Amino acid sequence: MDEHHEETRQRIRKIHTGNSSDHIVAGLKGFGFGLLGGATSIFKQTYEGACTEGFQGLISGFGKGLVGTVTKPMVGVLDLASETASAVRDSSRSSTRVAPGRFRAPRCVTGPGGLLPPYSTQQSQGQEFLYSINKQNYSELFMAYDCLRIGPEDLRILVSSDTVRVFSVSASGTCTIVVETHLSDLYHCQPTSRPSDEPQGSNTSNEVLHYIELTMRVDSVGFESIRRPLVRCDSEAIAKWVSQQVNYAKGMFEERRYTLISDADNILED
Repeated sequence: MDEHHEETRQRIRKIHTGNSSDHIVAGLKGFGFGLLGGATSIFKQTYEGACTEGFQGLISGFGKGLVGTVTKPMVGVLDLASETASAVRDSSRSSTRVAPGRFRAPRCVTGPGGLLPPYSTQQSQGQEFLYSINKQNYSELFMAYDCLRIGPEDLRILVSSDTVRVFSVSASGTCTIVVETHLSDLYHCQPTSRPSDEPQGSNTSNEVLHYIELTMRVDSVGFESIRRPLVRCDSEAIAKWVSQQVNYAKGMFEERRYTLISDADNILED
């Protein structure tokens, strides 16, 4: 009911709108101004009412002064609390604060069987590669990941709920797809071993090389053909494990493909 008091109060808040210290100053000034307004409210409002409206203004001004004696200090306390909270908020948003770095990669929350698996650094890295390659398509679920070859000829395999990808990673972290096939085009994957092609007399002439063989359908111009690319692995154990994971993903894909999913409404109606 005191427009002049409210205008002065809002002016104090607008002037001090900078850093956290400005908010503290505005809160203290608002608190002091509220105490001063409450102490002088009866005399000021009564005098102004009598000057503008005579005896009737004297009565109404006295009533406004009584109300202002209580409300103006309360508003000053609220201003102090509000500006203090703003100062705390601004200090917490200071640009000098640096968020701590991530200690480990995000975990895989869903395993191949749909359960929460134990944390694995390798599988978490594979999940990051998956969502980097497919441009954050989170409908494609991570299944398995492994390094086929380590060294200059870096090769890795990534198995998801939809696709099998064999890729390499450069020193800068760029992924290059070597072999990619959708699970609907994949027939099966099997480990295989072949003797080395090195000439006789060399140190590796009797070495047995291990591969995974991906049998998949390829759409050519006007007809379909079958391809069987061989991807070399560092060991027989890796070839067997990767083949097992690829075939498992293929089986899960076919199971989902031929599963009839009905919504709850249709089930209740039936």
